[in-house]
Amino acid sequence: MFVSPNLDANTLAWGIPKDRVVTVLRKGTEVFTSKDAGFYNDAVDIRAIARVGFGFLRPVSAIRLYDAA
Repeated sequence: MFVSPNLDANTLAWGIPKDRVVTVLRKGTEVFTSKDAGFYNDAVDIRAIARVGFGFLRPVSAIRLYDAA
């Protein structure tokens, strides 16, 4: 969730339907394992680097949530 101070007093939140959002994974994801012996801890260290973003297929389908009372 992204919070913004730019909402007017009547707007509670904005939402986007989940069928209008895609998760984008960039090529070049890397996974590394350590070459160090981990016998003392019985462990293997793993590091992964991935770049992930979100795409909104139809920004006009955003939904405004407000108090109608």
